[in-house]
Amino acid sequence: RRIFRKLFLTAEGNVERFSKVEQAWIKEFSLVAIVRNELFTDDSFLFNKRLNFVKKQFVELEVGGGDPDGDEASALFSFHLEALVEC
Repeated sequence: RRIFRKLFLTAEGNVERFSKVEQAWIKEFSLVAIVRNELFTDDSFLFNKRLNFVKKQFVELEVGGGDPDGDEASALFSFHLEALVEC
């Protein structure tokens, strides 16, 4: 878990080196790699913090919803929803 966390935190720190589509995918995989693993903790403060983050992401998904245009955007939207549900 630590390796994936370090990898995605490094990628997020250098996100300007990636294209917009790659940046969006990095964000999605970070959601799965970091946030999902942080939900499996016995620390109630960290758990509540991460749970609030997931709730916020669901709200943003509903507000920013609509029909994404293009295959890449559609795939990204589907993956985002799936990643949030898995969390």
